[in-house]
Amino acid sequence: MKRSKLLKNIFIFILVILLANTMFANSQKLIGKAKTNFRSANLHYNGKRFKKALPLYLEVLKDNPNHIESLEKVASIYYADNKEYIKSNNYYLKANNEIQKIIDEYKQEIESNPKKSKKLNKKIDKFLKKFEHNQDMEKSCWAKIFIKGKSKFKDEQYDDAISIFNELLQIGPDSVNTVKMLAYCYMKKEDKDKELEYMIQAANLDLEDKQIRSNIAIIYFGKEDYQNAIKWYSEAAKLDSVDSNNYFNIGICYSRMKDDQNAYKFFKKVVELDPKNLDAVINVSNCASKLKMEDESITYLKMAVDLDKENIDYLSNLCYRLSKLKRWDELIEYAKKWEVLEKDSDASKLIKFANQNLKNKK
Repeated sequence: MKRSKLLKNIFIFILVILLANTMFANSQKLIGKAKTNFRSANLHYNGKRFKKALPLYLEVLKDNPNHIESLEKVASIYYADNKEYIKSNNYYLKANNEIQKIIDEYKQEIESNPKKSKKLNKKIDKFLKKFEHNQDMEKSCWAKIFIKGKSKFKDEQYDDAISIFNELLQIGPDSVNTVKMLAYCYMKKEDKDKELEYMIQAANLDLEDKQIRSNIAIIYFGKEDYQNAIKWYSEAAKLDSVDSNNYFNIGICYSRMKDDQNAYKFFKKVVELDPKNLDAVINVSNCASKLKMEDESITYLKMAVDLDKENIDYLSNLCYRLSKLKRWDELIEYAKKWEVLEKDSDASKLIKFANQNLKNKK
């Protein structure tokens, strides 16, 4: 009984192998009308009568949807003759799906019967070459569609461009370039919500793109959503810690939120990175003043005067504040500069006032 059961199991195993081999052979074997249509289609294809070949290949695929050569020929016609790159891509993709199935089946057979490895590996290599060629064609299709979408964008046909890029996104949902182009299309259409949606999607796909993070922050800033703007400017700053612009913009956000402490912190960082940034110098001086840090505020205001020597507003403001703080020597120094730029001003009065106070002090 045991021997009989063993023989039965061996017979089943051999039958499975034979069925697998039959499946490999039959998966691409055509019979009847399909075989006739395929032969006729090839004659038309080789004679470059693609309009006659295409419907015949499609007829073959109705009953034989996994027939690789028909899939590839249809893809080729859609690509070269019809220039329908989305359809072409879909057929190349279907062909490769079928090729992958056959390769996987051959590999499984090698595992179960290693003696056949040499013969089957040759077949695998043949299918791998087809697979790689089809992949190259898929990439070419993608490039052709992308160029078409960019052309529509350039011609300001934004709805058509959006339609093309959405189709492209179905082909490659992880394509950051496609997502960015959709964001730019909606930016041109002034649809901020959609622009923001695709910008964030692009940022999630490309973790190293600092510019897109700055762009997202700008949109949030325009919406007066300063917390989110700070979040995205901070992400951009992490990717480029020496670019002072992101820190400056964070400082502006905190200023809008009336958070002078944090605004001061970021404007000061900008000045450390870029001491000639006049806007940052003025902002940090103003923040310091609001925080009752008068000495520091005056120091930065002096920097502003040195950076813009002919700015009467900065000079006059500095002089009045030095007077209020009774810093007479400094007042005389800067009031004289003010007097040179503007004769009929309070500069001379402040100089006289400072001198009197110095004499009284002595």
